[in-house]
Amino acid sequence: MKNLKGKQILLIGLMLLVIVAGYYRWTQNNSDEAVTVTSDTLPADAEASPVSESDDSYFITARRDRDSARDKSMEVWNDIILKDESSPEAKSEAQSKISQNAEYIEYENRIESLVRSKGYEDCIAFVDESGVSAVVKSDGLTAADAAQIKDIIVDQTGTAVSNIKISSKK
Repeated sequence: MKNLKGKQILLIGLMLLVIVAGYYRWTQNNSDEAVTVTSDTLPADAEASPVSESDDSYFITARRDRDSARDKSMEVWNDIILKDESSPEAKSEAQSKISQNAEYIEYENRIESLVRSKGYEDCIAFVDESGVSAVVKSDGLTAADAAQIKDIIVDQTGTAVSNIKISSKK
């Protein structure tokens, strides 16, 4: 009887540990503090693009570069699908990538439109499997601005807060 009681205590302790760990994880995913906001940080996709002095050129160049990279990827995936020598697995994976890419494009367009509808002059979003980066045309973002943009991104994509990066660009 005494041994059974010890096992019960151990089991209850382990269950409490799992519950606490789950709660901690849930609070971390729902925390507003996880959003990174800086005025000079660019998303990884935009770092390769030179940014000129014009206010609008960053957003124009970044969109052009993003769309160009996506177009090249789509061509490669379409070639795989159309080639007779491609394996069925490769064709299936290419079709999956095309569908995923179309979904990312839709997310980006909705995020950009909704952010502009909140009064920001311009916004560019980068969505991929690792998360979402958004650059907003602004002199600086407050915590409330970042939270508002974060809410738009979470609502549209379902991305965890820890995988969202928001920055501003003049």
